[in-house]
Amino acid sequence: MANLWQKRWFRISTYSSFFTTMFLVSLVLTYPSAALVAEIEAGIAKGAPDIKNLMIEDAAISGLGLRLSNVEFTYGKGEIPWRFDDLHIGLAGFGFDPENPAFSLSAVAYGGELDVQVNGAVVEGQVDRLDLSAVLPLQDMLGLGIGGRLSGRLEMDVSDPKQKWRKANGAVNLTLSGASIGPGKLPIPGFGQPLTVPEIRVGDIPLGLEVKEGKASLQPIKVTGEQLELAAKGEVTLQRSLRLSALDLSVDARPTKKLNATQEGKNLLNVLDRKSPLLPRRVKRNMSKKGWLGMSVSGRMSRPRFRMRKSNIR
Repeated sequence: MANLWQKRWFRISTYSSFFTTMFLVSLVLTYPSAALVAEIEAGIAKGAPDIKNLMIEDAAISGLGLRLSNVEFTYGKGEIPWRFDDLHIGLAGFGFDPENPAFSLSAVAYGGELDVQVNGAVVEGQVDRLDLSAVLPLQDMLGLGIGGRLSGRLEMDVSDPKQKWRKANGAVNLTLSGASIGPGKLPIPGFGQPLTVPEIRVGDIPLGLEVKEGKASLQPIKVTGEQLELAAKGEVTLQRSLRLSALDLSVDARPTKKLNATQEGKNLLNVLDRKSPLLPRRVKRNMSKKGWLGMSVSGRMSRPRFRMRKSNIR
């Protein structure tokens, strides 16, 4: 998830037209704020057409960069805006070389902080206590509530500019603290329609990826949460555009009896009971005797496909 955010901002920041405008404007320290905002909005509209409905409350020169306040925009076909309280984009020196970019980006948003450093082919990033429950565009994309505080680091070497992420090397080490899923609709294969799920507390989830030549291998996850037990493994084959990256993941999950704390939780447990007449035969055949459900996740990152399979946990 943090990879996706970093990629989007990397694309925005590396458009030469935007940075050329920014550099020229930085030479005029008395440039009016309203005019500066207009220049930035025009530059992004020209260089990054996927960024729409951009609004910037204020902009100011800050050293060799810009500091923007209260920024919001929609991305692609999304209708819910992304919002940033404070955004600072800085150059490493005078001028900007799009073939060998060197700049920094820091943001305050969603109750946390994000920092990205780009030095040629090397991209380093850090995220600190980002509140996923406040990231409404993410909730909209998933069709399901997701909560927790995301923190950690990433380092990627994109040494082949033509291949971009397809030949990237590096590592991602994140932790989602106090993770939860729901409320919302969860598409579990085998059921005729998505299941209605309440908020389910999962706990802390480590998210580690080792990236070699564009293959991002997920470090096996095994979490025993308060209301859900979760296991996952697999890999992602990165593409030039991250949203087109191919997924090959396996996920196993089992709700715990503590889900009985709410009526909605009781209803879900009743549906997933192996003895329940509401449980589809296909689901029951693939469910382990201990109640574990197995799913395969394939397709593209922007459009994942879920398929029921026999659980790896017996």
